[in-house]
Amino acid sequence: MKFLKSKKGMILVLVLLVGVAGAYKTVLKPKKKGVVPRLPGTLLNFSQPFVLNLADGRYAKVSVSVLLENVNAKSLTPDSNGNIPVPQEPAMRAVVTDMLTGAPASELIDPAPRRSLVQRLLKAMRASTDNVIDKVFLTDITVQ
Repeated sequence: MKFLKSKKGMILVLVLLVGVAGAYKTVLKPKKKGVVPRLPGTLLNFSQPFVLNLADGRYAKVSVSVLLENVNAKSLTPDSNGNIPVPQEPAMRAVVTDMLTGAPASELIDPAPRRSLVQRLLKAMRASTDNVIDKVFLTDITVQ
Protein backbone atom coordinates (compact mmCIF):
# COMPACT_ATOMS: atom_id res chain seq x y z
CA MET A 1 0.00 0.00 0.00
CA LYS A 2 2.91 2.33 0.58
CA PHE A 3 3.78 2.03 -3.11
CA LEU A 4 0.34 3.22 -4.25
CA LYS A 5 0.51 6.25 -1.95
CA SER A 6 3.81 7.41 -3.44
CA LYS A 7 3.92 9.65 -6.49
CA LYS A 8 5.74 7.04 -8.57
CA GLY A 9 3.11 4.45 -7.77
CA MET A 10 0.22 6.75 -8.68
CA ILE A 11 1.89 7.70 -11.95
CA LEU A 12 2.46 4.01 -12.77
CA VAL A 13 -1.19 3.15 -12.09
CA LEU A 14 -2.33 6.11 -14.19
CA VAL A 15 -0.07 5.09 -17.09
CA LEU A 16 -1.38 1.52 -16.88
CA LEU A 17 -5.00 2.72 -16.95
CA VAL A 18 -4.35 4.95 -19.97
CA GLY A 19 -2.58 2.06 -21.72
CA VAL A 20 -5.42 -0.36 -21.06
CA ALA A 21 -8.01 2.19 -22.27
CA GLY A 22 -5.97 2.84 -25.44
CA ALA A 23 -5.62 -0.86 -26.13
CA TYR A 24 -9.36 -1.36 -25.69
CA LYS A 25 -10.23 1.45 -28.09
CA THR A 26 -7.80 0.36 -30.79
CA VAL A 27 -7.70 -3.43 -30.57
CA LEU A 28 -10.20 -4.96 -28.18
CA LYS A 29 -13.33 -2.89 -28.83
CA PRO A 30 -15.81 -4.74 -31.09
CA LYS A 31 -15.87 -3.33 -34.62
CA LYS A 32 -19.12 -1.90 -35.95
CA LYS A 33 -20.49 -3.97 -38.77
CA GLY A 34 -21.53 -2.18 -41.95
CA VAL A 35 -25.24 -1.82 -42.45
CA VAL A 36 -26.46 -4.31 -45.03
CA PRO A 37 -29.37 -2.83 -46.99
CA ARG A 38 -32.49 -4.93 -47.04
CA LEU A 39 -33.28 -3.79 -50.55
CA PRO A 40 -29.96 -3.37 -52.36
CA GLY A 41 -30.54 -1.35 -55.50
CA THR A 42 -32.79 1.53 -56.48
CA LEU A 43 -36.53 1.34 -55.80
CA LEU A 44 -38.46 3.31 -58.43
CA ASN A 45 -42.20 3.88 -58.84
CA PHE A 46 -43.91 3.82 -62.22
CA SER A 47 -45.03 7.31 -63.21
CA GLN A 48 -48.76 6.51 -63.23
CA PRO A 49 -50.92 3.80 -61.68
CA PHE A 50 -52.65 1.29 -63.95
CA VAL A 51 -56.43 1.23 -64.41
CA LEU A 52 -57.26 -2.15 -65.88
CA ASN A 53 -60.31 -4.15 -66.92
CA LEU A 54 -60.44 -7.47 -65.12
CA ALA A 55 -62.55 -10.56 -65.75
CA ASP A 56 -66.27 -10.51 -64.94
CA GLY A 57 -66.68 -6.77 -65.61
CA ARG A 58 -64.52 -5.75 -62.66
CA TYR A 59 -61.66 -3.31 -62.80
CA ALA A 60 -58.53 -2.58 -60.80
CA LYS A 61 -56.25 0.32 -60.06
CA VAL A 62 -52.70 -0.89 -59.39
CA SER A 63 -49.49 0.99 -58.59
CA VAL A 64 -46.22 -0.73 -59.46
CA SER A 65 -42.64 -0.26 -58.24
CA VAL A 66 -39.48 -2.05 -59.33
CA LEU A 67 -36.17 -2.63 -57.58
CA LEU A 68 -33.43 -2.06 -60.15
CA GLU A 69 -29.87 -3.20 -59.57
CA ASN A 70 -28.11 -1.39 -62.42
CA VAL A 71 -29.56 2.11 -61.93
CA ASN A 72 -28.12 4.89 -59.80
CA ALA A 73 -31.01 7.19 -58.80
CA LYS A 74 -28.60 10.11 -58.40
CA SER A 75 -27.73 9.92 -62.10
CA LEU A 76 -31.39 10.23 -63.19
CA THR A 77 -33.10 13.58 -63.65
CA PRO A 78 -36.45 13.94 -61.85
CA ASP A 79 -39.46 14.95 -63.94
CA SER A 80 -41.55 18.09 -63.34
CA ASN A 81 -43.36 16.36 -60.43
CA GLY A 82 -40.09 15.40 -58.75
CA ASN A 83 -40.46 11.71 -59.63
CA ILE A 84 -37.47 9.77 -60.90
CA PRO A 85 -38.36 8.09 -64.21
CA VAL A 86 -38.02 4.34 -64.55
CA PRO A 87 -35.69 3.43 -67.43
CA GLN A 88 -37.57 1.63 -70.22
CA GLU A 89 -40.86 2.18 -68.40
CA PRO A 90 -43.06 1.97 -71.52
CA ALA A 91 -41.86 -1.59 -72.20
CA MET A 92 -42.51 -2.60 -68.60
CA ARG A 93 -45.93 -0.90 -68.60
CA ALA A 94 -46.87 -2.95 -71.66
CA VAL A 95 -45.96 -6.16 -69.81
CA VAL A 96 -48.08 -5.19 -66.79
CA THR A 97 -51.04 -4.20 -68.98
CA ASP A 98 -50.87 -7.42 -71.00
CA MET A 99 -50.64 -9.66 -67.95
CA LEU A 100 -53.29 -7.98 -65.80
CA THR A 101 -55.95 -7.12 -68.38
CA GLY A 102 -58.67 -9.76 -68.20
CA ALA A 103 -57.14 -11.44 -65.14
CA PRO A 104 -59.49 -12.71 -62.44
CA ALA A 105 -59.83 -10.33 -59.50
CA SER A 106 -58.74 -13.12 -57.14
CA GLU A 107 -55.21 -12.92 -58.59
CA LEU A 108 -54.90 -9.42 -57.17
CA ILE A 109 -56.93 -9.85 -54.00
CA ASP A 110 -55.64 -13.16 -52.60
CA PRO A 111 -52.02 -13.17 -51.36
CA ALA A 112 -50.85 -16.53 -52.78
CA PRO A 113 -52.05 -15.93 -56.36
CA ARG A 114 -50.73 -12.34 -56.15
CA ARG A 115 -47.23 -13.60 -55.22
CA SER A 116 -47.34 -15.93 -58.22
CA LEU A 117 -48.49 -13.05 -60.44
CA VAL A 118 -45.64 -10.85 -59.19
CA GLN A 119 -43.12 -13.59 -60.04
CA ARG A 120 -44.58 -13.91 -63.56
CA LEU A 121 -44.43 -10.12 -63.95
CA LEU A 122 -40.79 -10.12 -62.85
CA LYS A 123 -39.87 -12.84 -65.33
CA ALA A 124 -41.68 -11.11 -68.21
CA MET A 125 -40.15 -7.69 -67.39
CA ARG A 126 -36.65 -9.18 -67.27
CA ALA A 127 -37.28 -10.75 -70.68
CA SER A 128 -38.55 -7.54 -72.28
CA THR A 129 -36.06 -4.93 -70.98
CA ASP A 130 -32.34 -4.42 -70.45
CA ASN A 131 -32.88 -3.48 -66.80
CA VAL A 132 -31.54 -5.74 -64.08
CA ILE A 133 -34.78 -6.06 -62.09
CA ASP A 134 -34.48 -7.65 -58.65
CA LYS A 135 -38.09 -7.37 -57.47
CA VAL A 136 -41.50 -6.13 -58.53
CA PHE A 137 -43.89 -4.63 -56.00
CA LEU A 138 -47.62 -4.07 -56.38
CA THR A 139 -47.76 -1.21 -53.91
CA ASP A 140 -51.41 -0.13 -54.10
CA ILE A 141 -54.26 -2.33 -55.29
CA THR A 142 -57.91 -1.39 -55.56
CA VAL A 143 -60.38 -3.83 -57.09
CA GLN A 144 -64.04 -3.04 -57.80
